[in-house]
Amino acid sequence: YYKDSLITKTDKINFLGVVITTNLSWREHIISVSNKISKNLGIIYKLKSLLPKFILLNLFYSFIYPLLIYCIIIWGRNIKSHILILDKCLYFFIRIYYDLNKFDHVSYYLSLSNLLPVYKLYLFRVLLFLYNVIILKKHVQFQLFLIDSSTYCIRKTRHTPTLYITASRTALFSSSIFNFGFKLWSLLPDNLTHVNSSLQFKKLVYDLIVNNFFPDDII
Repeated sequence: YYKDSLITKTDKINFLGVVITTNLSWREHIISVSNKISKNLGIIYKLKSLLPKFILLNLFYSFIYPLLIYCIIIWGRNIKSHILILDKCLYFFIRIYYDLNKFDHVSYYLSLSNLLPVYKLYLFRVLLFLYNVIILKKHVQFQLFLIDSSTYCIRKTRHTPTLYITASRTALFSSSIFNFGFKLWSLLPDNLTHVNSSLQFKKLVYDLIVNNFFPDDII
């Protein structure tokens, strides 16, 4: 009860555009995003013969890309079959934009458009977020989670990560930005963790992700 009113139990709730379920699987949110993107893709598909290419790309970045990146650092590390739902939406736009048929491979055209598959986009956004927190000192509320590894490591080696990574006891925490994200950050070359320009950092990190810099056993 809250103020004499009965609170109804529910399995999911939409909070600021993010669908949160009791098991925190994020599948419902991904399906919700997919449905929104599919509607916008339908409109773009009908307009493709009437609009020039640059307008179609502007429509993508106005009505589809924001849905893909919204809170992606929370739900992006998900089961591959769930992420594939959104990848298919991205591939469909590529086929619209380049006038491809459904059997054509899209990997080359993704790189040609400087677009990343959804999971790689997640890695990119996680590292940008940590750059803002660690280097630019933004998002002050997250500074409490930044603990130098020297606080707990008596003897540091060249393989000791800069940030202390808390041991993970659950799969949910191991997927969080404060565990998985810190592991990603520790793998970056030293020159990237000292870049003062956010634009330069974006470019360098993008190149790393495109070239599959991070090992498969981490990601």
